[in-house]
Formats: sequence, structure tokens, C-alpha cells
Amino acid sequence: MSAAPNIPGRVPPSGQVKYSRPPVPGATSYDVLFGYLDLLWRSGGNFSSSYPICLCDNWPETSDFTDEPPDPGAYYYLVRPNFGSVHGSFDESGTHQFQSRDPQLSIGPDVCP
Repeated sequence: MSAAPNIPGRVPPSGQVKYSRPPVPGATSYDVLFGYLDLLWRSGGNFSSSYPICLCDNWPETSDFTDEPPDPGAYYYLVRPNFGSVHGSFDESGTHQFQSRDPQLSIGPDVCP
């Protein structure tokens, strides 16, 4: 990503990107993970090998700005809802996801607790 996207109504500060998601009914906060797609691809889809980093833990909003990734390349952002002290899932609904991401995303020093 070479530049912050143009978001109508709210201009990101220089060097930052905006992530957002629709609200989940009943969610009290959200956790946001960032990871590297090239590492995910090279590992055959193992999210724990994609160096996941927790950007926000128990963030009350559905969108925020974050620093632009430091390297050129492709990245992913995953968001999970929390319901009080109970964590939701980083998984997507539907049939296109091969297996759960959650076990792999709970491993590592920088993952959301």
C-alpha cells in the first residue's frame, strides 16, 4: 500500500490507513490483527506463520486509523468481535473458509489475548 486511501468525510493522517467493519449486534468491543499475506501464502495458509500482530485489543469502535505498513507488499487485517469478556472469532461465515483461523491466531507473542 503506497498511500492512505481517500475516505469521504474523514481524511487519514499522512502515512496512515483506515480499517473498518460493520458493527456486530451485541459486540462490546473489537480486536484487530495485522499480518503479512506473502508469509501466509508461503506457509500454505498457516496464520501463525504470517507474523500476526495485535493492533487493537478490546477497541470499542468499528473503525480506526493505523500506521501504514512499514514494507511494500500485501497485508491482511482481521477483526473479531468481543461480547463483554467473551471473545468472538476471526473466522468468516460461509463455506469458502477451509478451516478455523482461531487456533493459529492464538499463538505468538503479539496476538490479541
